[in-house]
Amino acid sequence: MLTALLLLIPFLGSGLTLFTKGKTSAVFAMLVSLAQLVVALVMVQSFQPDGGMQFETVLPWIPQLGATFHLGIDGISLIMVLLASVATPLIVASQFGRDIPKSHRYNALILFMQGAMTGVFLALDGLLYYLFWELALLPIIFIMLGWGEGQRQAVTLKFFIYTLAGSLFMLVGFLLLYFQSATGSFAHSELSQLTIDSGLQQVIFALLFVAFAIKMPMFPFHSWQPSTYTSAPTQGTMLLSGIMLKMGIYSVLRWIIPIVPEAVETHTPLIIALSITGVVYG
Repeated sequence: MLTALLLLIPFLGSGLTLFTKGKTSAVFAMLVSLAQLVVALVMVQSFQPDGGMQFETVLPWIPQLGATFHLGIDGISLIMVLLASVATPLIVASQFGRDIPKSHRYNALILFMQGAMTGVFLALDGLLYYLFWELALLPIIFIMLGWGEGQRQAVTLKFFIYTLAGSLFMLVGFLLLYFQSATGSFAHSELSQLTIDSGLQQVIFALLFVAFAIKMPMFPFHSWQPSTYTSAPTQGTMLLSGIMLKMGIYSVLRWIIPIVPEAVETHTPLIIALSITGVVYG
């Protein structure tokens, strides 16, 4: 139930924030984010560091597609959930003392984005994971359009095109994995046990890695980042740099390395070269 609470609190809080007014919205958003932090700390306290998946929630979702509402947490995702839970109250607090127009919508979007990003870190079903990945994109687009600066429309369009292209690559990759599954499943536990032909591993790796590299962002998929950081409001930049970009690295660990390890081994020198290039270029 703790994993379900980690989703329910920010999503429900986001909806309720829309009914607040003025500076009350920031205070309410702070209370919601602190409630989320308390649940995350309880989870940390109860976590057993034995390497297994814990606090699992499994509910029927789309049985026709073999998709389940499957949430769980292990050591890797626990770090990411804790990051999002600690960072969000700080992001909300950073607006105190500032006059933000339509702040109730602004804070509702922040909480919604927190919920979607937390969903990415908790999802153990590929289709559910993809849904949360896409949901995390929507709030930041509206934040940039509504409260951004400079050429925010052009910058937001560029950001949207980059991330949408990456999402489509990822969707194709997951569909290829789905059709490789004997039972037609998106479950991470089943996909990570597949025996995939070497050539197909290379294709799936390329599709997924491009999507995650755009999100990180890794050279040469990074050109959306500088203008987006400049145009986004302070809290939007904090959401992007502090939490959202970590989705890319987390996804490599969760969805690429266990599922297509042979392709990872083949392309490790390229990944290292691109990483070093990005550091030097930056």
